Amino acid sequence: MCTLVLAGCGGAARVVARDDADPWRPPSPEPVQLELETLDGNGVELATLRGRPVLVNYFATWCVPCINELPRLNDLVPEEGETPGDLQIVGVSLDRGGRSDLEAFVKATQLRFAIALADEATLRGETPFGALPAVPASYLLDAEGRTVERFRGVVPIGYLKRRVAALAVTRGDDVRAD
Repeated sequence: MCTLVLAGCGGAARVVARDDADPWRPPSPEPVQLELETLDGNGVELATLRGRPVLVNYFATWCVPCINELPRLNDLVPEEGETPGDLQIVGVSLDRGGRSDLEAFVKATQLRFAIALADEATLRGETPFGALPAVPASYLLDAEGRTVERFRGVVPIGYLKRRVAALAVTRGDDVRAD
């Protein structure tokens, strides 16, 4: 087994990717299983989010592309009191700096989606999607929880909107992409 330390986002390298698993392996026909503690202490389990597409976004507060991407993802989340959109987002923080640093970052950026704390396996680069290839990295799941798209680096928002709209149509909703 060879270990590769990811340092592509600048700052100190903190996440490890392994080459003993293909990070771009074909998606399984089975739903992805993921359960992590969230910043608010409630926890998130992907199985409870079934029914709408989910984007799982791995990020770090020391990663400049992540910092630029998070507000764009946040724009896809309805404001409080608005009708829920078609996409649910779960951010997974790869930071080791402690809960208080992450809480301050989330407050400053006003993120409105669930922020999960990476467990030790995730910090080693091991995810239910395979080895973590880079930071940021995102995975789009369909309404049944199956991986349908992978993004290495920043997610192209226009493409993501069209892809989510297409997933909504395949499950019978009448949705248009902007």
